[in-house]
Amino acid sequence: MKKTVLVASIFLLVVDCTAPAPAVQLQEVTREVEVTVIVQQAIEVPVTVIVQSPPLPTYTPYPTYTPYPTVMPNPTATHTATATPSLLPEWHPIGQWTGKAIKTTETFHIPSSEWRVSWETIPHEEAGGASILQIFVYEAPAEGKASDKGSWVTLLANTMGTSKDSSFMHGAGSYYLQISSALQNYTITVEARY
Repeated sequence: MKKTVLVASIFLLVVDCTAPAPAVQLQEVTREVEVTVIVQQAIEVPVTVIVQSPPLPTYTPYPTYTPYPTVMPNPTATHTATATPSLLPEWHPIGQWTGKAIKTTETFHIPSSEWRVSWETIPHEEAGGASILQIFVYEAPAEGKASDKGSWVTLLANTMGTSKDSSFMHGAGSYYLQISSALQNYTITVEARY
C-alpha cells in the first residue's frame, strides 16, 4: 500500500457581517483530504492528504469608537462634608447707627475697595405721618485739620415713610455719615467686603 501526502496552502477570507462594523480577517486553514491513488497494479488504496497553510500575517483592524465610561455615584457610599476656608470676599460689619433725629456719625475706616450702606426706616408714632430720612456720605477730613468738614461724596438716601434699601460704594478710606431725620426711626449699617 502506497501513501501520498499532499501539502497545499489555503487562505480563507472570513467576513463577519453580524458585527456592528464588518470585520474582515484571514484565517489559517488545515484540512485533511482523503484521496484514492491508483497504483500500477490497478489497486485502489486510500491515501490521506494534509492541506496546511503557511503562517498568516497579523491583521490589525481599524480602531473602533469606544465611549468613555459613565461614572455612576455609589448609592451606598457616604460623604462627609468638610469645612474649607472661603476664598471669596465676605461682608464684615464696620458700624451701625439707630435713632430718630439728626446725627453725624464718628469717622469709620473702610479697608477694601467695595462697601455698602444699608438702611431701614419707618415713621415714628409722634410724627403723625410719614417724614423724611436723608443719608449723606462724606470723606473724612485729613488728619490734623479738625476745622475741615471733609469732602461731600454722595446722597445715599432721600426717602419718605417706610423704606428699606442698600447702596454700594467703591473706594477704601475714611468716611462719616450725616443723617437727617425728623421723627423717622432708622437703622443704618455699614459693611465692607474683604
